[in-house]
Amino acid sequence: MPAPQVLGAQPQQIDVNGNEFRVIYRPGKSSQPPLLLLNGFGCSAEIFQPLVDKLDPNLGLICLDPPGIG
Repeated sequence: MPAPQVLGAQPQQIDVNGNEFRVIYRPGKSSQPPLLLLNGFGCSAEIFQPLVDKLDPNLGLICLDPPGIG
């Protein structure tokens, strides 16, 4: 069963030098560059949901959840 969507996209796990990162990538349909979202200590990507709900749905998003944070 796939993980639930976060910020309108399917989260993916990537490995960087043995550290697992959760990455949420939502491709955009706009000519604008994607918006990079970085959460702070004690938060996860879900903290951005109220903001994302107000953004143009055509805007691309990249959100990183570093280890030990998200």
